[in-house]
Amino acid sequence: MNILLAVATKEEVESVMDSMSTEGNDYIVNEHNVHVLVTGVGMVATTYHLTSMFSADISYDLMLNIGLAGSFDRDLKLGAVVQVTSDQFVELGAEDDKEFISANELGLLEEEEVIVHNEGVFKNEVIDGLVQVEGITVNTVHGEEGSIAKVLKRTTAGVETMEGAAFFYVCKREGQPCAQIRAISNYVEKRDKRSWQTGLALKNLTTVTIDILKAL
Repeated sequence: MNILLAVATKEEVESVMDSMSTEGNDYIVNEHNVHVLVTGVGMVATTYHLTSMFSADISYDLMLNIGLAGSFDRDLKLGAVVQVTSDQFVELGAEDDKEFISANELGLLEEEEVIVHNEGVFKNEVIDGLVQVEGITVNTVHGEEGSIAKVLKRTTAGVETMEGAAFFYVCKREGQPCAQIRAISNYVEKRDKRSWQTGLALKNLTTVTIDILKAL
């Protein structure tokens, strides 16, 4: 199998890379070829680097997006690893005084272009065993009580990231099997990095990612 491992920062994938053997520019797990793509942070960088690959007529049996996430759901423990099954461009729309109108409500986009469902969730025993959550993708991570309350009034998201919906959007357009795996490093609240569990989240993300690759 040919597998793409897409990640925003090298820090989120370094330990996974260290666990794999190498062959040329790719890594090898159970005779599967794994290509690691560090896209950079955000929707624009993610979309650019993913679509640049497809311009070279490259295809994969699985595209796996891994990384950290903030959680709205306090029932998810810090360090927990989850599978995101749908993701939303939650800022895409217009303000009408204090109300927000999404791009699909404005008639600019179809709903499935704003909320991207991963209809072809890749079947893998490790992925199947993860808690499933909805995600939102933002340019500015939430850290103020008022803005958090507003976004939770119009979405049932469990986590937020800065890349997930862009990853799903490109995969869907290209017809590529994919999955998004995230480890919870912090809760979405007033920013206080002293309470974050980044190290634990990275450790657990590495373990689950390796387990997924070995189970292919």
